[in-house]
Amino acid sequence: KTMSKKNWLIATFWDAPNVFSREEIEKLLQAPKNMKHKAILLLIYSTGLRLSEATNLRIKDIHSDEGYLFIKDSKGKRDRKTVLSPMVLDYLWMYYKTYKPSYWLFEGQTGGKYSDKYTTSSAQCSGSFGSKPLGDSAYPKA
Repeated sequence: KTMSKKNWLIATFWDAPNVFSREEIEKLLQAPKNMKHKAILLLIYSTGLRLSEATNLRIKDIHSDEGYLFIKDSKGKRDRKTVLSPMVLDYLWMYYKTYKPSYWLFEGQTGGKYSDKYTTSSAQCSGSFGSKPLGDSAYPKA
């Protein structure tokens, strides 16, 4: 029996993702020295947000009493909600008290929305979001 073209492509070009160990996850989450980068990383890791979704968050999108985040215009221009960890909420509160953002949760140095292009490049340069220091792992172990 011959393999279909689709199955052949999948078998040939798709490798099962590697998995982060618990130590690699801890190393990754402790990597950022910048409080804003660490807040973004914790938020992305704990909620499954995309970087652009995190940088588009407004202060009013955090519903701490109800324990969720509101993500406006997510993929496909749909709004959605996601669970917010109490530990991440505590860190976001420390971040908020330190940086005192006025509208966007993550603002640039001169105010206004924090650019996800800048965030990606600066965080990768600082090792915050780059996977090279941790090897080729891609997904956390459950």
